[in-house]
Amino acid sequence: MIPAISLDAYTAARERAGLVDRPDRGRIVVSGVDRASFLQGLLTNDVVALKAGEGCYAAYLTAQGRMIADLDVYELGDVMLLVLPRDVKDAVIAKLDQVIFSEDVQLGDVTDTFAQMAVIGPGAASLVARVIGVAVEILGAMAEHGNLRTSWPASRRSRAAQRPARPAPITTASRERVTNVILYQVHCATQMRRTRKVTALDRERHALGFLDRRSRAARR
Repeated sequence: MIPAISLDAYTAARERAGLVDRPDRGRIVVSGVDRASFLQGLLTNDVVALKAGEGCYAAYLTAQGRMIADLDVYELGDVMLLVLPRDVKDAVIAKLDQVIFSEDVQLGDVTDTFAQMAVIGPGAASLVARVIGVAVEILGAMAEHGNLRTSWPASRRSRAAQRPARPAPITTASRERVTNVILYQVHCATQMRRTRKVTALDRERHALGFLDRRSRAARR
């Protein structure tokens, strides 16, 4: 049974847009010119065929075919981003590092560098587009696991002061499908979230229902 306190959030997700914080996800960046061919021999999908802005779902298995982790793979153009369950992230990094020999491949743990949120609902595309400053048609036309990189628009205060703004944090948005439901994953710099107290997505409270599991538990 859904607690009455959370019905508004679920109604928002069904009718407008709902925000789900994803602290359960870990993030690994794989860089170097050999990154695609390196992962091709380790993951179950055709990652070497990915172009910038494309992605796929894949699994990382043992030599005996047992599951180590399932993950989403995003080719961002200069690096690949692997998104996987946080509790297996360290083990995956260690295993990947063990099989790097002469390949030009570098691994980076960016779990704490970026915050991840999912926006779900019929209004998700327009909301995310407004927040990250891209046309809604671009998000709507993205294929599953398609992704784009952009920068958060400069604040009004920076523009009004007519001073050089600080470099805008890079944001990655991807389009996903869970059964018949479309959702958008947004990765933004954790530092920005801390310094500004809340993200631009958080400020859209009038349009969002918050489905954060920690928030629901705290309200009970």
